[in-house]
Amino acid sequence: MDDSGFIDDISLGIGNKNRNRNAGLRLGATWQGSDAFSVKGKLQYQETKAGGFPWEDPVGKPTIGLGTSNDYQSALLVDDFRDEETLLASVNLDYELGIGTITSATSWFETDTDLRIDWANEGFFQFQVYLPFNIPLTQTQRTFAQEIRFAAAETAKLNWLIGAFYLDDTRDERSRINAPGLNDICGGCSNEPDGDEFLFGSHGTATRTESGLFGDVMLPLSEAIEVTLGLRWYDIEIGSDFLEFGGLAGDPPPVRSANRFEFDGVTGKASIGYQATDAVMLYGLVSSGFREGGTNGALLAQVCGVAGIYEPDELRNFEIGAKSRWLDRRLTLNAALYHIDWSDAQLKVVTAGCPGNAIVNSEGITSNGAEIEFSYGNGANWELSGGVGLTDSTLDNDVPLLNAPAGRRVPYTPDVTASLSTTVYPGTLWNLDTSVRIDVQYVGDSYSEITEFAGVLPIVKQPSYTLVNLRAGFARGPWEWSVFGDNLFDEKATIACCGVVGEIIINRPRTVGIRAIYRN
Repeated sequence: MDDSGFIDDISLGIGNKNRNRNAGLRLGATWQGSDAFSVKGKLQYQETKAGGFPWEDPVGKPTIGLGTSNDYQSALLVDDFRDEETLLASVNLDYELGIGTITSATSWFETDTDLRIDWANEGFFQFQVYLPFNIPLTQTQRTFAQEIRFAAAETAKLNWLIGAFYLDDTRDERSRINAPGLNDICGGCSNEPDGDEFLFGSHGTATRTESGLFGDVMLPLSEAIEVTLGLRWYDIEIGSDFLEFGGLAGDPPPVRSANRFEFDGVTGKASIGYQATDAVMLYGLVSSGFREGGTNGALLAQVCGVAGIYEPDELRNFEIGAKSRWLDRRLTLNAALYHIDWSDAQLKVVTAGCPGNAIVNSEGITSNGAEIEFSYGNGANWELSGGVGLTDSTLDNDVPLLNAPAGRRVPYTPDVTASLSTTVYPGTLWNLDTSVRIDVQYVGDSYSEITEFAGVLPIVKQPSYTLVNLRAGFARGPWEWSVFGDNLFDEKATIACCGVVGEIIINRPRTVGIRAIYRN
């Protein structure tokens, strides 16, 4: 697949800079050893070559004569790229015992990544001069996962499942912030023995192992009431061993940053469903989840003024809702209210001199929201569906290190989202089954960060946007064709914002094309 780019770089003279090319292979096979035993295997390989990232630079670098037109343009000083090779292999074994099914799922994932990121704008913020600063990074990741579970047969009086899980992940990584020309502006602050000029670098290995046990059971208390209970115990061990070096900390000698920590716990869920009528079901849900902690590294922690280790964060979700069908089941209407307590929330530190993604724990975030969705079909040739989501997500307490006060909205969390789609089936045209579909998506405004960058660059309010897609489909036998127009009205949406001098990640402009699929 060749995904054409849409960012032109005026400095490097490269059109469609963020072109993305993918090539891959997928193989699958099934062996039915007996009526009770089967084996399914899958092998997938993919190679990705991306010519850059979808950054638009509204300003460019006018101090050195590189001004942009704010029209899908960037002004890089270094040609950035991302090359990646990925291999995924999996084997599933199923054995039916009559009272239930034993399933073993084994997978192996490996990926090799080589990328380079232009860092000239960040360097300008640090030193007030444009130099071809850049970040090269290479990473090799290897992951083995094994799960085994036993699920009761569908005919059993109780619907239950138990299982165990194991994962082993290793990442070898090398990265640095190259800074050619740095010594001329800082008086020889990067005194590296090999003569290279750079701000920060690290190389080493990160490991993660996880073991877990889980189980679910559905308890029918009556013909109208059903309770579902689930528990998961986990034990996670995280380790890292990196050599860190660089002039951002006064060009100290290399520092070995070796950390290892372990944490365990239990997450769970409990839900109750009440079938009030044949058409209406009411439910309540309580659930919890977590995200593991990690390490910032010794030198990075020192430069950014944070702890070397950040703790896991946890979510507790409380939800009530209703699911219903009306008008002879042609209309589906679902609604829910939720409250989420997010404790020890992990937040990114953004300060002057901090060269990486250092993480700190805040005291907590609270989210309240509501969702409603519907779908309607006339049973013949027309369908309509849509939904609205309302979210209020804010900090519970002040986070002095981030200069973030209590009550501040969580970044990239719009207050309102909505969608609407309709599909019409005109029937047979030129001996082809036809359909026409229109999708409309609305995303409300949101904020770019939870803190001002080093207290000098303001938090940016990202404007709301609406995207419209149109598709006409045709099918006969194993062939399917479609004519499509994505982002039909050519709306430019800010997906992420804004870097240190205003760069933004934007969506793809209006794209019109034809797709063909053959299914054997």
